[in-house]
Amino acid sequence: MIDFQSLSKNYEIRLLIESDSQDVLQLYNTNPYYFKHCPPVPTLASVHMDMTKLPPNIKPKNKYFLGYFDKAKLIAVLDLVEGYPDLHTAFIGLFMLDREYQSRGIGSRLMKEAVFQLVQSFDRVRLGYVATNEVAANFWTKQGFVPTGETSKTDCYEIILADFLGDKKDKQ
Repeated sequence: MIDFQSLSKNYEIRLLIESDSQDVLQLYNTNPYYFKHCPPVPTLASVHMDMTKLPPNIKPKNKYFLGYFDKAKLIAVLDLVEGYPDLHTAFIGLFMLDREYQSRGIGSRLMKEAVFQLVQSFDRVRLGYVATNEVAANFWTKQGFVPTGETSKTDCYEIILADFLGDKKDKQ
C-alpha cells in the first residue's frame, strides 16, 4: 500500500472523492493544451471516469487519485496505480498541475519527491504520455523518465510508455 502522505513535504495530499469533482474540473480547465492532445474536453463525467477508471486486473484499492493542496486550493492531481502492469511497478496515469503553478519548478519538485518515495517500495515507476504532446515529453524526460520503446494506441492518440531510470539514492 502506498503511503501517499509521504509523497510531498510542502503540500497536503489526500485521496480525491466525488465531491472534489468540480475542483478537479476547474484544474483541468486551466490546461487546454493537454486536452488538445488528449481529448475529450473535460467534463464532470470525464473527471469521474478519471477518478474511477482502472487498468486491467487492478482492484479499486490499488488506485490512488490524489490531490495536492496549497492551503484549501487544489493545485495538482496525481493518478497513481500500484502493481500495474506488474506487482513491482507503480504507474503514474496522470499528473496535472494547475496552470497558475506551472513554470516555477513546482511540478518538477512534486515529481522528484513522489518518485523518490515510490522507488523505495517499487522496482519500477512507469507512465505514459501522448506522443504528440511535446510539452509532456519534455517534462517527463526532464524528470528522468525514458521511453521504453513500447507504445499503446487508443482511438484518438498514441501513448509512449516511459520508465523512470536512475539510482534510488540520488532522487532527493
